[in-house]
Amino acid sequence: NRFAMKWFVKCFRHYADFRGRAPLPEFWYFVLFLLPVLFLGFAVVLGVLNCCNAGDAVRRYAVFLVGLPFLLPYLAVMVRRLHDSGRSGWRAGVYLLIGIAGRVVGCFSLKPGAAAWLADADLAIAILQGVYLVFMIYWLCLPGEPGQNSYGPVPEA
Repeated sequence: NRFAMKWFVKCFRHYADFRGRAPLPEFWYFVLFLLPVLFLGFAVVLGVLNCCNAGDAVRRYAVFLVGLPFLLPYLAVMVRRLHDSGRSGWRAGVYLLIGIAGRVVGCFSLKPGAAAWLADADLAIAILQGVYLVFMIYWLCLPGEPGQNSYGPVPEA
């Protein structure tokens, strides 16, 4: 569908634009196209690395590198989507920080001889991230504010 693809392309054209507003279709069509692209990218990279008998650390870095080009456009469209419903884009930043904290604590909790409290902290952060994800999905599904809001005029649909 060319209509849906235009939203995906638009997000890459505005990959670092955190200003303004994004209508519901712009965000959700971007997510709809992004998921299969990431799945295929991960599958190809992990398949190649399995053939090469690469270690776990190499696999983790490879998966990170496959997803990295999509991080900034995803955050930008998420912030613009939150702006459309009158919410601050910092809510997306909080979600990102919770995710980073979870990965950092998770890495340290898996090391041999790690303190027992790190495993508890890892679980607590995972639960917090899950709960916050529910709120994020709710906020991202809300309709845009009619008329101009403090983030700009109504976006073109």
